Amino acid sequence: MPSRESCARRGRGRSNIESPSQDDRSQLRPKRRGAARRHPSPEPTGRRASPAAKASILIALGLFLASLLLRLIGIGWGMPNPLHNQTYHPDELVNYGVVQALNRQPLTPGFYNYGTAYFYAVNFADKVVDGYGGGGPNPQEPATFWAKVGRDILVGRVLNALAGAGTVVVVWLILRRITTRFGGLFGAGLMLVAPGFLVQSRFETVDVFGAFWLALSALFALRISGAAARSLAEADGRAPRDMRDAVLAGLFAGIATGTKYSG
Repeated sequence: MPSRESCARRGRGRSNIESPSQDDRSQLRPKRRGAARRHPSPEPTGRRASPAAKASILIALGLFLASLLLRLIGIGWGMPNPLHNQTYHPDELVNYGVVQALNRQPLTPGFYNYGTAYFYAVNFADKVVDGYGGGGPNPQEPATFWAKVGRDILVGRVLNALAGAGTVVVVWLILRRITTRFGGLFGAGLMLVAPGFLVQSRFETVDVFGAFWLALSALFALRISGAAARSLAEADGRAPRDMRDAVLAGLFAGIATGTKYSG
């Protein structure tokens, strides 16, 4: 029979074989950092615009620049000059007086034939032009009074030219949701050269400014119902944002009404 000492030696040898050391156990553990490096988690990527959406943006930019250029041509017609000290348009001098009244009574201009949104916009633009343009002619001096009037009226005209060009772009965005690219370009092109709308975009009146906000309200109201089948905007895959679009449509409709009551 084996002695106790031999059995003990056999037990110690078996334990040395079966029980790995601390270093061996650390080597057997999985290397989590290395595994993470071998299998990196995918990084989130932002949504990229489709080629059709990029083309629509370029078309909108081209329509805006072409519309603005066409409206700036002849924008100085009928302005005060050495031959006459008032503008030829019968409404512009009245509107100029309302804009200046806002400097004395910001909340009660005393003129309510139209809403006051356009007059506030022109008043703000006047202050920006005066601030960055050195003040311009002094309205307190008789020799430069009408020059100051002409400059302020020109500010209102340029603001309307921008609104007219913006309306052409909004019409393009509306039509691309209900028709093809040809239909959208055709409709926006007609808006670009429409004689009545083009002429009114060169005067300090409320009509074009109100039309811009009304068209913008119609665009966001149309977005609630989604793009029409086989329309240019159908491929955008835009997720519905009903609440946001409804709020913006109502906001822009309110500004349009605040510009001209008939909208």
